[in-house]
Amino acid sequence: MDRGQLQRRGIVSLASPKETVARASRATSGTRPLRIHGMLAMVLLAIMVLPLTTGCVAMDMDWGAPCFSKADCPEGQICILGTCTAMPDFEVDVEIIPLPTHEHMAYPVHAVDLYSPEALQIIVPSPTVVSGNLQIDTEPFLRSAQLLFSTEVDLRRPQRHSVEVGGENGRDSNFEVKLVASMLEQGQNRAIPYSVTARPLEQEECCFDDDAACPVPFSMSGVTFPSDVDNLFLAFPDNPTRISGVVLKEDGASQPNVKVLASAANGTIHSLSVSTEENGEFCLAMNLPKDGRDTPVKLRLTPTTFETPSPVFEHEIIVTAGRANRDIELTIGDFDSHQLLEGFLLDKQDEPIGNAVVSFHGEVGSGGSLSATARTGSDGGFTVELLQGDYMVRAIPPASSRAASIEQHGFVLDLDEDGSAPSPLVIVAPDRPPLTGKVFGPGGEQKPMADVEVIALRESAASKSGPGVDAFIVQTDSDGSYELRIDPGPYRLYFKPPARAGLPRMVGPVVEIELGVSQGLTPIVLEEPAFVEGKALGAAEDGLTVPLAGARIEVHARKRNSTYLLWEGRAEDDGTFEVLLPKSLAARVETFPQE
Repeated sequence: MDRGQLQRRGIVSLASPKETVARASRATSGTRPLRIHGMLAMVLLAIMVLPLTTGCVAMDMDWGAPCFSKADCPEGQICILGTCTAMPDFEVDVEIIPLPTHEHMAYPVHAVDLYSPEALQIIVPSPTVVSGNLQIDTEPFLRSAQLLFSTEVDLRRPQRHSVEVGGENGRDSNFEVKLVASMLEQGQNRAIPYSVTARPLEQEECCFDDDAACPVPFSMSGVTFPSDVDNLFLAFPDNPTRISGVVLKEDGASQPNVKVLASAANGTIHSLSVSTEENGEFCLAMNLPKDGRDTPVKLRLTPTTFETPSPVFEHEIIVTAGRANRDIELTIGDFDSHQLLEGFLLDKQDEPIGNAVVSFHGEVGSGGSLSATARTGSDGGFTVELLQGDYMVRAIPPASSRAASIEQHGFVLDLDEDGSAPSPLVIVAPDRPPLTGKVFGPGGEQKPMADVEVIALRESAASKSGPGVDAFIVQTDSDGSYELRIDPGPYRLYFKPPARAGLPRMVGPVVEIELGVSQGLTPIVLEEPAFVEGKALGAAEDGLTVPLAGARIEVHARKRNSTYLLWEGRAEDDGTFEVLLPKSLAARVETFPQE
């Protein structure tokens, strides 16, 4: 079946690369070319998985019998370019981001039904208005506080709305916030649950007084807004858990000027930070459940007198929720005895590695832990302030370096007899192993593709595989070849053709990189382009709609726990837009002929 037959059957709009360049230019008019920089590589990725095979890489599809429409295919398959194929195991999400001049807000659409002829005809609802009052002890809260409304669902662009209330000059405690209350998911309207957090902006002196009303940060989760709300009353808890005590040096002397922050062991509840007084005393309050149970709490202590990145001590204590917990003694190392440790990071050729991150984490003092981080200069040198202790050292060179990230345990810092740090620490990093391959254009000619951005993105499940940079990028040369130097661990490969090629982005295989092992990949063949039309409209009064001219449109692909930006552009004056997609994906938007 040739291209003309397919187009006449209404299955999909195909375009040659030459035609595509012009159309892609129109589809992204008003936007600057997308570029990748370091950690932002994730936003320039495609979606279809290419398995490692012998010979060229083909799309991960189960191709079957010839067809004219989905009705010709077995259950669980669709008709793509005249052939029955297994349905891809991913979902497509779309987000409309109106201009600041629009009254509408960013709107997510999950699991777009691409089988619908109007799959990308999206109407953005008007924002929901939520207003109310913040109180404490049944009285309006007139001091400064911040309210944060944040989404609890996995959106591509999480909604976060902040508003300040109270304060000086007789302002009242009323608030008003506009937010997106619902989203489309598989064609159905779904309420978005929000987490609402109230946080005083300054610590009150009320903590030491058990009878005083003392505002502490608190949160409510799972809050939905089916319609406008004008009476949402929020109240600071009237009986927070109070924790007071003293921070001491190992010799028993008081330790002033230490910032103390408390959090529940699960990290979901936090206090405001306070500083110890001249006698080392502190008092803070937090909103733990008032059930009288013994509850583990982590205290994070940071000195405020360090010039370089400050070390951090962490202690875990047990408190009784809903009551006053007094006379907590925390003994830590003497901050005044800290020393500057100098060091150098070198590669295997004894060349300095600049702009690398070097971090230390160790056990010091009486049960506390200390963390400090520094960045290397052009000579590979770094300086950190540490206390005597046993440390894990981690060094992460920049993505542009040939040197691999390294993690070493058992570094013991013993001070010299005069109390100074030992000689400079020298860290030598091994080489990153090379990953090589080749990229070809679509079609049977297998023409090498130059200037294709090849991106290696660390898999989310790789967090336990050791230290490393999350993304690496390189461009193919004139014969389509590339070489990536990557830290050990699993990575997903992505391919972004140059804009002049008019080709869609693609996703390659997952590769496992091992230290000291060179790998060569099977050649990658890029996909042919296709286009899908859409329209972005905003809801107006009396059931009418208005075009969201200039709104940014993002099309994402979601596969398991990973999400990739497949296309980004802007709507025309009438709200229409045209999305450049891989042929195998765009064919899912086929319009079936009437029988």
